[in-house]
Amino acid sequence: MSENFEESTVLTGARQTMASWTKVIESYEEVPAIYRSFFESHIADGRQFPYTLLTPSFAKAQGKTTEKLIFDSVDAIHILERMDSQVVAKSYPYRSVYSVEIGSVLLSSWLTISGLTSAGEADISTIDYNTSSARHFAAFINKLRPIYQAVDQTQWIAEKNKFNYLSMLNFKFMNYGRSSLVSGDIVSQILLQPEIREPFWAPLGICFNAQFHWRTLSF
Repeated sequence: MSENFEESTVLTGARQTMASWTKVIESYEEVPAIYRSFFESHIADGRQFPYTLLTPSFAKAQGKTTEKLIFDSVDAIHILERMDSQVVAKSYPYRSVYSVEIGSVLLSSWLTISGLTSAGEADISTIDYNTSSARHFAAFINKLRPIYQAVDQTQWIAEKNKFNYLSMLNFKFMNYGRSSLVSGDIVSQILLQPEIREPFWAPLGICFNAQFHWRTLSF
């Protein structure tokens, strides 16, 4: 009985992990019915089915995420968010996006887009996904952060190498800094704020050290 129980537990855990993976939708037939009406204008006249991702709802430290369907068009990224039986749709023209945040904490990653929607309203959308699915978002990120044309590769490598001195101070930040660059970016300044410890007194008179992990890289 115990062996069967342990096997069942392992399978359940694996299935729960797989359930949080982002799925690439390759045809209209694979689109969940609740989203299909939003596709009609984008696949009319025999146009090619757009690059589309489905991010399922899953539990994370800050609470449960919402299911989202994200798809691409020539000039915009479209985000459909499922709220119970309703769908909230937002479209961000690439030229109107003024901020992109990409974050990752272990297996929990997110992409936050700030900009003007196609309706001309300032808005913010966050897409949560399992870190193992990060590769699927490269197509959107490359359009949100386009690569400069005719870039000197030697100069670009030199810009990435500006982070190398961090290898002995914070290897993780060095890698994050290098990977955040796109070809043609120029590093003007790097700021590293180390961990700060501040003592404080608890109600019973016990002294603790509060840790503040504020580390910032800016360029």
